[in-house]
Amino acid sequence: MTGAKFDIEKFDGTGDLGLWRIKMCALLIQYGCEAALEVLPADMEAQMKAELNKKTRSTVILCLGNKVLRVVTGKTTAVRVWSKLETLYMTKSLANKLYLKKKSYTFYMPAGRKIFEHIDEFNKIILDLANIEVKFEDEDRALLLLTYLPTSYEHFVDTLLYGREALTLEDVMAILNSKEIKESFKAKGDDGEGLYVRGRTDHRDSHQSRGKLRSKSRGGRLKCYIFQSDDHLKRNCPKNNRKKSTGYKPIPSWNNHQQ
Repeated sequence: MTGAKFDIEKFDGTGDLGLWRIKMCALLIQYGCEAALEVLPADMEAQMKAELNKKTRSTVILCLGNKVLRVVTGKTTAVRVWSKLETLYMTKSLANKLYLKKKSYTFYMPAGRKIFEHIDEFNKIILDLANIEVKFEDEDRALLLLTYLPTSYEHFVDTLLYGREALTLEDVMAILNSKEIKESFKAKGDDGEGLYVRGRTDHRDSHQSRGKLRSKSRGGRLKCYIFQSDDHLKRNCPKNNRKKSTGYKPIPSWNNHQQ
């Protein structure tokens, strides 16, 4: 772990502060200085406290964009920097709380959206609410996720709800992801089968087309080119047969001889 390097995207004031804070806490844990975000023990030496605070504050500062950094520059401790960020970018006002609640109540999964995209958006809403101290029990979150599904999932939801002793968000997410994967494989299989069937059909149609052409040529009216008659063919022509039986050979005319 000594040579390991951990980087996170800098917070510029427009992103998701709640998600950035989670990453930031993980980074501070890796550096062993996360304790400075809380009240340090009273029996800790002053010098050790100062060193820990400097390390934590500098790590947080390096993960801020210039615009945000200008706002918190005057904060001398990590706790004060952290608190300022919450005040500016994670407002807990009544208006914001009501807005996020309304967003959670009107949220739905539009047609064509992938399950994993829907779950990601759902998790963002839940995290935003948790950041303003609006929390749901695990079972309630599972029910909310199922409620946000479109009507095409109605039978799936009914099957999932009834006959269970407990319902957890983790179970619902796992089942939804599994369903998505199965449907994806099924769709790919159906496409392949369709191509196979079309290939056989096209091949058969080409044979049938050639057969029809042959049948059409056979069914046409053939004529004897000697008599120009369609009553018989050349091989059955009486004049042609008479020539063969008598050894008859046409005598060239005088005009032809002179030529």
